[in-house]
Amino acid sequence: MGPMPWTIISEIYPLWCRCSDISVATFTNWIFNPLVSITFITLTKKFTRFGTFLLYAGLTVFGALVLYIWLPETKGKRLEEVERLFAQPWCGSVNGADFNTKTIQYVHIRGLNRDGRESELDSPE
Repeated sequence: MGPMPWTIISEIYPLWCRCSDISVATFTNWIFNPLVSITFITLTKKFTRFGTFLLYAGLTVFGALVLYIWLPETKGKRLEEVERLFAQPWCGSVNGADFNTKTIQYVHIRGLNRDGRESELDSPE
């Protein structure tokens, strides 16, 4: 399963968000690496080495099943087709949603603006 994250993340993310999404996926991958290292000795004392490797193998099989069930096939598809595949909801449907259009939503976060004022309502007097 080691090369799977690198293979999958290079295929599933659209070009417009690939940089940030790959960094989040890489971060998640590297968080779980020390988690396995930290838990290994404790688990070998509790379940023996055989039990620990069986536990890790079971988690790997579970992850492979999840990938097999939910990850659509991208072989032979162009990036635009892959982007349309992942633009739709994973399960269920959303009434009235058009997933074939690209929209950008801007969210105003309360805080300092470029000129240092607290909000747009605070104008210099």
